[in-house]
Amino acid sequence: PDAHFSTTRACLDAGHPVYSEKPLAMRLDDAKSLHALALAKGLILASAPCSFLGEAAQTLGHALRNGIAGTPRAIYAELDDGFVPQAAYTKWLSESGAPWPFEDEFQVGCTLEHAGYYLGWLISWFGPVRTVVAASAETIPSKGGTGPFAPDLSIATLFFKNGPVTRLTCSIVAPHDHTIRVVGDKGVLSCKAAWDNSAKVRFAKRLTLRRRLLENP
Repeated sequence: PDAHFSTTRACLDAGHPVYSEKPLAMRLDDAKSLHALALAKGLILASAPCSFLGEAAQTLGHALRNGIAGTPRAIYAELDDGFVPQAAYTKWLSESGAPWPFEDEFQVGCTLEHAGYYLGWLISWFGPVRTVVAASAETIPSKGGTGPFAPDLSIATLFFKNGPVTRLTCSIVAPHDHTIRVVGDKGVLSCKAAWDNSAKVRFAKRLTLRRRLLENP
C-alpha cells in the first residue's frame, strides 16, 4: 500500500489512465494530489474495490430504487473479520500460493483495507457523504510483526447528503460478520457478503401478527 502513491503518480506522469489497488494512497493529501494530477492531464483515475458493479450490489440497488423496502431509514454495514490475531494467519495462502502479508495488513489496518467495499456500494446508491462521525482504537497491541499498527476496530456514522444515516463497522476482533442491512418503512433488505458478487439479497417484510411486530423473510 505505501507504494501505491508513487506508482500511480509515475503512471499518470507518463500519460496513462490508472486503476489502483486499494487504498489509493496512505495519506489524504497524497490521494488529493493524484486526483488533481489526473484532472489536469485529462486522465481517468479509479481505485479498487469495484464490487458495487457486481450482482449483489446491483440487485440491492435495484431493490432500493424500486422501493421494495419503502423509504430507507437506517443502514447497518458490518465488516468484521473475526479475532484474526489468534488465527493461523501465518499459514494462510492465496490461490497462487502467496502467503498472506500479515505484517502489512496489520500496519495498514482493516479500515483502509475493507471500508471501501460498502462505501462503494453506499455512494453508488446515495451519492456523497455530508458528515462522518467516527472513532477507532487499537484493542490488541500484540499482533504479529513490527509496528506501529493501525487501529483494529473502527466505527463510523455516515450522514449522506441524500440518503439514510449509516453505521459502518470495521474490525479484526469482532466475530465474522459481513452483513449489510437496509431498514426501510416496509421491511429490511440484507446481504451477507461484501465481496461475494453472487451473494443473495434478501427482503424481510414487516408485519404485525397478534400484537407482535415481525420481519418475515
